[in-house]
Amino acid sequence: MELIVVENPKKVQAVMDAMMTMVKLDGAAMEKAYEAAYQTTAP
Repeated sequence: MELIVVENPKKVQAVMDAMMTMVKLDGAAMEKAYEAAYQTTAP
Protein backbone atom coordinates (compact mmCIF):
# COMPACT_ATOMS: atom_id res chain seq x y z
CA MET A 1 0.00 0.00 0.00
CA GLU A 2 2.53 2.57 -1.16
CA LEU A 3 -0.11 5.32 -1.25
CA ILE A 4 -0.02 5.67 2.54
CA VAL A 5 3.73 5.59 3.10
CA VAL A 6 4.54 8.94 1.53
CA GLU A 7 5.88 11.91 3.48
CA ASN A 8 3.00 14.23 2.58
CA PRO A 9 0.34 13.97 5.32
CA LYS A 10 -2.38 15.54 3.13
CA LYS A 11 -1.97 12.75 0.57
CA VAL A 12 -2.05 10.07 3.25
CA GLN A 13 -5.15 11.59 4.85
CA ALA A 14 -6.92 11.81 1.47
CA VAL A 15 -6.25 8.12 0.80
CA MET A 16 -7.31 7.10 4.32
CA ASP A 17 -10.51 9.18 4.07
CA ALA A 18 -11.37 7.52 0.76
CA MET A 19 -10.56 4.06 2.12
CA MET A 20 -12.76 4.51 5.20
CA THR A 21 -15.84 5.02 3.01
CA MET A 22 -15.33 1.74 1.11
CA VAL A 23 -16.99 -1.59 1.83
CA LYS A 24 -14.48 -3.22 -0.53
CA LEU A 25 -11.13 -1.57 -1.13
CA ASP A 26 -11.07 0.22 -4.48
CA GLY A 27 -7.51 0.86 -5.62
CA ALA A 28 -8.59 3.18 -8.42
CA ALA A 29 -10.58 5.37 -6.05
CA MET A 30 -7.67 5.51 -3.60
CA GLU A 31 -5.29 6.54 -6.39
CA LYS A 32 -7.80 9.20 -7.49
CA ALA A 33 -7.89 10.62 -3.95
CA TYR A 34 -4.08 10.57 -3.84
CA GLU A 35 -3.80 12.43 -7.14
CA ALA A 36 -6.46 14.95 -6.09
CA ALA A 37 -4.52 15.66 -2.89
CA TYR A 38 -1.36 16.08 -4.99
CA GLN A 39 -3.10 18.71 -7.10
CA THR A 40 -3.96 20.73 -3.99
CA THR A 41 -0.47 20.46 -2.47
CA ALA A 42 1.67 20.99 -5.58
CA PRO A 43 3.75 24.19 -5.49
